[in-house]
This record gives sequence, C-alpha cells and structure tokens, in this order.
Amino acid sequence: MTDTDDTDDEHQTGSYNYYSHGAYALTHQHWVRQVISAGGFNVHDVQGPEASHKFNMHLASLRVKHMENNGTQDSMLRFMCYHTVFEELKYVMPATMRPPRKERSLKPGLYMHLNFHNNLGGPGAIGDKFLHPKLRLTEKEIANLICTRKGLPLNDASYLQIRTVQLLFGQKFVREDGRVFWATELRRDIFRMGGHDKHGNALCCEAVCFLTIDAVAYALIRWFQPHPDS
Repeated sequence: MTDTDDTDDEHQTGSYNYYSHGAYALTHQHWVRQVISAGGFNVHDVQGPEASHKFNMHLASLRVKHMENNGTQDSMLRFMCYHTVFEELKYVMPATMRPPRKERSLKPGLYMHLNFHNNLGGPGAIGDKFLHPKLRLTEKEIANLICTRKGLPLNDASYLQIRTVQLLFGQKFVREDGRVFWATELRRDIFRMGGHDKHGNALCCEAVCFLTIDAVAYALIRWFQPHPDS
C-alpha cells in the first residue's frame, strides 16, 4: 500500500528517492517526469491498459452476470480471454475453412432425418402436439412459420392449404460448398448473422433444426437475447 492517492500531476511528486508522494511504487505511475523524479524506473507502466479501459472494463462488465466481487471479476477476465482469442483467430484463420475430408463426398442437403408421429399432412387438426421428442416444436408453430414465409394468414384455412406442402426435417445440413452444420442434443451450431440490431448487439442464434420446404432448405433458429445492460 502507498501513502498517497494515484496522481498524474508531475508538480505534486515527491523529492529524490520517492515514487510520487510515497516510498513505494504506485501501480498507476504514468508520466515520464514522475519516473524521473522518482530517481529510477522501478515502476509499473500501465499506460496501455489504462488507455483501453473502455474496452477491457466497460465492455466486459456489460457482457457478464454481476455477482459477488470475485465471481464478477473472474467472469470478466474469462470474457476478455475468450474475446481476445476469437478476435485473433479472425486474422490467423482463412476466411473460408475447408470441410473435413471425410465429409467431402456428401451431397448438399439434409441428413439424419427426423421421422414424426404427428405431421402436418396427417389426420386431425393442426394443434399443439410436439413434432418429436428431439424437436420441441408444435405443429402449429411450424404451420405458422410456413404461412408467414408464404404470405398466408394464420388461420385454419391456411393450415388446410399447407397440408400438401412437402416437409423434410433434419439434424445435419450439408451446404453446397461442403460445409456441415449440426442441430443435435450434443451439438447445436451457433450462427452470427451479418449486421446488428438497433442497439448495436450482434445477431447471434442457435440452430434448432433444418427444414426443407418444397426443395428449399431453411435453418430454424433460436435467437439469443442481449444482456439487459447492453
């Protein structure tokens, strides 16, 4: 501990053999004249980290859950670690990663198809029955998504029209360039879309499943919610 507050005013520094006002080095020693007045360079220069406080303190604080001090601090440090690592990876990794060699023989489309006991083409009204234990979406939710995509009103008449629509659900999707995406219990791929919302938050989502509607493939996603302080 020192016997003075942090200061960057060189006119208030101590005499020869003193670090600022006290006999100990301050961890926030910044300026050349202060270093010279202390009679040596046995001080910690944190000018760089200080200059980036807005990033490494403010941003990290908004991105983690606030708990007791030590827990919050650990979460902020972990956020900074991950953020730095993945930002650096953008520079060292190629823009388009090649798919694994074993996947190159796969044709574009859906794999690991999910077969449903309840489906939109079956008997009975389209209701709130779950489609599959591994896909916790109801018939009506899927029907509403299809109606919205096709510009139909969300009513029973529209549900009757889409019974003839050919649907294929899958947990694995291979893109034309060979890139493979997953939506299983063990692995649900995370996507970051282009752009951001009106608050500046990145558009990030998780894959729920993949769906082909009349030969057109879609990804059903679950949007992430931004932190309430962001």
